[in-house]
Amino acid sequence: MQSRKAPSQVSPTLSKASEASQSTLTKLKFNNADELCKGFAAKASPQWTEDQFAEALMDHVRSDDHALEDWLQSIASAGSPRQKSAALSLLLAATDRKVRKEVYSHTPNCDQLKECSGPLEALVGQKTSPYAYALVNHAIYSSDPVLYGMAHNICKRFSFDNDTVCDRVGALQWMKIDPDNGAAAVYALGELKLPPPNHDQTAFENALYRLSQAKKFDLYFDVGNELPALPSTLDDYQHRTELESLRAYFWDITPLPPHTNITQACSGDYLKNTSRRSLCEKVANQYLRENAFLLDRAIFLKLAAQLGWEPNSLQKYRDDLDEVNGYYKARNERQKQQHKDSSGRATACHGILKKYAEVGKYASQGEFKQFQQEAKQFGLSREELINIGRRSRETRSD
Repeated sequence: MQSRKAPSQVSPTLSKASEASQSTLTKLKFNNADELCKGFAAKASPQWTEDQFAEALMDHVRSDDHALEDWLQSIASAGSPRQKSAALSLLLAATDRKVRKEVYSHTPNCDQLKECSGPLEALVGQKTSPYAYALVNHAIYSSDPVLYGMAHNICKRFSFDNDTVCDRVGALQWMKIDPDNGAAAVYALGELKLPPPNHDQTAFENALYRLSQAKKFDLYFDVGNELPALPSTLDDYQHRTELESLRAYFWDITPLPPHTNITQACSGDYLKNTSRRSLCEKVANQYLRENAFLLDRAIFLKLAAQLGWEPNSLQKYRDDLDEVNGYYKARNERQKQQHKDSSGRATACHGILKKYAEVGKYASQGEFKQFQQEAKQFGLSREELINIGRRSRETRSD
């Protein structure tokens, strides 16, 4: 995993401007997690779904003074290049959520209606484009792979499909300036057309080789790491939690990279080529990296099966994935039960706040690893969770 530098401090001029802009703040709604969750649980409805509960909590966390967004705006104007890009990313996320919330308040099932979902994405793209375009302009004139990765990340959202400004940011260029980053290679492989087995494979094989040799995997999801410390006027529990919730929302709306070309390139007739088979074996092992996503472990198992690896040797990996999937399913069921009474809703509230606070670990230490650690503290044995995950998998395959 790439080691991250501590974010450079914002300039004294910016600090003073930010302090001055926050000189009059409204009274804080809460001072700690217990106050926050007690107040929220009292007003939360037992009829809310898990998603509605999470959305309402994010609204509850948000301060009424807009001070955090003002601070991000000041950094986007006067911060260092990486600070500017991080602030622009989070301002984009805040605007994205605001637009969607307004549309869903009128059309709750908008995502299921073609006549609504398409215009919604266009509206989100229109409202968030100033932040995306500013970020792209920072990135394309810089040799900093982090800036380029942030811009690429932003432009992969559905709202920027076929966007001419985002067309200036491409995975092949990202891979060129960030050659050791497997994330760039994965996107490049998704961008390239997979040639038939009997056609020239040079460009595709080069990207596959880059993936097989990658020394890090960084999609730059946790942009908050690049921000300076909060100014003293915002360094309180409410504004820190609001920033954490925004970082978590940014994580949630960031799409995962495509893997279809990779799994297809490591199957069937392609594997008759000795060089391709060797590359695919190395690629498969990359999906076992420490900071893997949950999806990465499933792709590893698919590649291993296509490569004909001995099933018994893969059982531990299958059990690990079933355990995490079982935990995820059991946790969701437990949360549904918690929503029925006030004390349970307070517990669920604390659980979401914990996710906000630890979202950076999902990026730096790996989503799969984090779920494994959470599963160990859940209260069910590994065997019980494996059985839950296995039953769920078998049900899906029926």
